[in-house]
Amino acid sequence: MKQSITYSSTSLFENVFMDCESVKSLVTMKNMNKEAIDNYHGDLIIADLNFDSLEDFAIIKDSGGNSGAIYNFYIQDSVGNFYLDYFLTGKMQFFPSIIDSEKGTLTTLVTISAIEQCKSVYKFDTLTLSWTLSERIWIK
Repeated sequence: MKQSITYSSTSLFENVFMDCESVKSLVTMKNMNKEAIDNYHGDLIIADLNFDSLEDFAIIKDSGGNSGAIYNFYIQDSVGNFYLDYFLTGKMQFFPSIIDSEKGTLTTLVTISAIEQCKSVYKFDTLTLSWTLSERIWIK
């Protein structure tokens, strides 16, 4: 079954979606050795974001400023359709630096000033199928 997904972006650099190697898969491990400079993990990233063993994806929405790229996050349902995860897209925004399936958490590390980063940990509740911000700390 095919599904068409249309989305709008806010601000993309001119080279976005021009290089077929600007992808990453945490499932097949493609391009996992590429360093995520300035929080840019690629134009398209395949990963199990909600810990249900299904492939989800993140697609770049904004090339970003000092804090890095911002993504739309799409979650796959049990019949193979994808839907926009409004919490991850609207609240987390950045692709996680750490995906911990044992704890059910996604952790972002975002530069917020010349000397400070913000570490945010988002926890997925498998009973309510919802996300919460479980921790936020500033690191100097």
